[in-house]
Amino acid sequence: MQSLGVLIDICGAFYLARSFMNKTIQEIVAEAYGDESDRYPGGMSTNLAISFFRQRFEAWIGFALLFLGFTCQFFGNEVLVAVELNLRLVIYIAILLGIGIELLIRLNTSTDVAQAKLDKYSEGKAISMW
Repeated sequence: MQSLGVLIDICGAFYLARSFMNKTIQEIVAEAYGDESDRYPGGMSTNLAISFFRQRFEAWIGFALLFLGFTCQFFGNEVLVAVELNLRLVIYIAILLGIGIELLIRLNTSTDVAQAKLDKYSEGKAISMW
């Protein structure tokens, strides 16, 4: 149980840092200057809003994974487990959890989804730095 908790914590830490580690120079420039790129449609405010949306989503996933991992470690330390968990079952659960989270992030942080949510929120509001 503790090993599963540590693995989940590592995944959570990765998702917290992912938004910053995986950015390319082109994406950083697109965010800073409003240029178009593969992930951004262009426009300084729009690009930043999409980036913040993605980072917020990944931060919540990271927090949830860290919380779950620390909870697993706590119960592994404090609660006596009568039945040992099968290591294969733990590995399969971890792999399925990782695949599911990655798919969820890819679906919820695509440029189209982020742009649609930004457009819905910003109806009637000026989205401009100037």
